[in-house]
Amino acid sequence: MMLPQSGHGGASSSGRRFGFNIVTYDPNGLRVQQNPVLRPCEECVTGKGNVYAFPIPKHKSGHNIFVEMVHQSGLVGSSGPAVRDCTP
Repeated sequence: MMLPQSGHGGASSSGRRFGFNIVTYDPNGLRVQQNPVLRPCEECVTGKGNVYAFPIPKHKSGHNIFVEMVHQSGLVGSSGPAVRDCTP
């Protein structure tokens, strides 16, 4: 699964980002975090975009995969659903 570049495809938002979480939602709407720790935002200081990849085993589509953007302020934004390949 590919995460859209910051500023391209919906993964952008105002404010400085601290990192990302990859989450899925089960049929009951329960949030399930896929990454064990917060994925750092490598370009938050520069403001440039970047491509982030995170494998999700046994998942055939991105219809219930979302990217949470965790800001330094503690605010959490959500973007998605994810796409299989968003190569620029």
